[in-house]
Amino acid sequence: MNSSDPIDEPSASHRRRTFVLTAAVTALLLTGGLLLGLGIGRQQPAPPAAENKAGAAESPAVRTPSVGAETPSPSGGGQRTDALPASRPLSITIPAIDVTSSLEDLGLGKNRAMETPRDPDKAGWYTPGPIQT
Repeated sequence: MNSSDPIDEPSASHRRRTFVLTAAVTALLLTGGLLLGLGIGRQQPAPPAAENKAGAAESPAVRTPSVGAETPSPSGGGQRTDALPASRPLSITIPAIDVTSSLEDLGLGKNRAMETPRDPDKAGWYTPGPIQT
């Protein structure tokens, strides 16, 4: 066999295909790295942990005042006030799209699916709230 045998040497179309595939993979890796770098740079830092009455830090997601729990006043003057009890919403207003509606109480239907408002022009409020399973 001599060195110019077409079986031993890759064809020009095969070399071109290999080059294009390598260039495409390289471009995708560079783009992915760039997007990852930009995304990490735009992340906001986590809020600082608040301290509970015992002085231990707690996660902001865990701080849920219960009815009658003491909370700091908005003025930041060091005074503590009682939290208001939960209240039922009565209406909803969305000025950007000129919507105002009273709220109809909704629960679960016979098939345990959330009910829909009887009047399609009214909004509804799911009174049981989120159900944890």
